[in-house]
Amino acid sequence: MADKNLIGRWKLIRSDENFESYMIQMGVGKVGRAWRKKYKPTQTIVKLGSKMAIKTSNGLFVHLTEFVIDEELTEKTAKGEEVKTTYTFEGDDEQTLVATSNGSKHGILKSERSVEGSEMIHTMTVCDIVCKRYYKKIGEAPPYEKIVPPKPPGFDAAASTAEEPEEKEE
Repeated sequence: MADKNLIGRWKLIRSDENFESYMIQMGVGKVGRAWRKKYKPTQTIVKLGSKMAIKTSNGLFVHLTEFVIDEELTEKTAKGEEVKTTYTFEGDDEQTLVATSNGSKHGILKSERSVEGSEMIHTMTVCDIVCKRYYKKIGEAPPYEKIVPPKPPGFDAAASTAEEPEEKEE
């Protein structure tokens, strides 16, 4: 399975010209768009058995998504909208990690991560807008437990995701 190619720490190096249009379609306000264009997040992708996690951080916020391949989960978009998401591996030799989210007022949201050469390409699709963000590998992933600490019995994993602060529209 291709997850070995994706496991690691990745730093954003550039976004394509559709990033602004993607954010507008997702309802991100002017201040939020300026902020997201300025900061270069790091994505840490880890795996333990059938469980995976993606931790996105940029010094101001941390967003952690935990999932099991082929199992639906409830999560929130960056704007706080609750969606049902399923992560799968697709493509030639299952080289692409795909997250498909349903339940958004924007329609089906799709996020694909694949490695080409020395870059991870994160392709995000909403409606007919396709945006690509390019990441450079900056290191190996720490152990899964360093990213996702063990949960106490009865802990609600859906409530464990850190959210970005709300932004005000201008």
